[in-house]
Amino acid sequence: MAADSLFANVTSLTHFEDTNGSTTVTDVLGGTWSAMSGGPTISTAQYKWSTSSARLTGAGTITGPTGVAAFGTQDLCIEMWARADAGAETSRCLFARGSGTTSLELWINSGGSLVVYGNNSALISVAGPASIVTADVWTHYALTRYGNVWTCWFNGVAHSTVTYSGSLATTGTWDVGGPGAINRWIGYIDDFRLTIGNARYTAAFTPPTEAFGDSLLGNGGIMLCPMPTVTASGSAIIPSAVCEAVMPTMRVTGYGGANGSASMSMPTVSVVTGGNGAVTMPMPYTISVGHAATGDVAFVASMPSAQ
Repeated sequence: MAADSLFANVTSLTHFEDTNGSTTVTDVLGGTWSAMSGGPTISTAQYKWSTSSARLTGAGTITGPTGVAAFGTQDLCIEMWARADAGAETSRCLFARGSGTTSLELWINSGGSLVVYGNNSALISVAGPASIVTADVWTHYALTRYGNVWTCWFNGVAHSTVTYSGSLATTGTWDVGGPGAINRWIGYIDDFRLTIGNARYTAAFTPPTEAFGDSLLGNGGIMLCPMPTVTASGSAIIPSAVCEAVMPTMRVTGYGGANGSASMSMPTVSVVTGGNGAVTMPMPYTISVGHAATGDVAFVASMPSAQ
């Protein structure tokens, strides 16, 4: 699982991981998704990552957690992996939140183009190339807002854009795979992530090559913080002496929940020439790993001044 340097901006993240036939959706951030009902279930028959995904049949709902703040005018990124069944490559909704003047929806339209609708269609992107969806193929879909520019991304390529400065005030839940009773997604969805406060993608990109990260470090990842090598000479530090301070790499390990560990080696200070003296090196490195929204902190690692 990849590390995510923007994890502090993630508002909701689910990998749709559970036993085959389950209707439970687990959010990494602790949000409570409604149990899938009316058709969708967890399936081990197809998946992009790990061992399962959400199976959608065109009926029923996958409803996201309550309590998520309004999008407003903030930068954002809504993304997921999806696989369409044969015959369901057009007129299908991937994401919907709100209605009327607070709505925001991501669609494959009737021509097979990826488009965004919002605010009673005051926000609507110009359709890009048609018939882009290939049945039975996993595809990365993303919708971003960067300033006033909205972009629909298809496998890392900007597919359609629109400029819209309005605020989306909705504070309700959202549906993954479509609103209402018609035009729901038919196929599979894996790895859904909502990022608020950062657009993530502002130019063409390579779609993620592993599951979305659950923390700044990923799944049990290692963060290496290269420490500087400081060399000084002259009376400002030690009169008539040359000194060298070498601080080795600090290694911090942990996993993005409440558990974590940190270990670090202390700097080595040597006086190369000269006699007596002391070298004091302020150590400005403080590392905090966690998530601002949930308050979970894996660890805080700091190194005080060494003398």
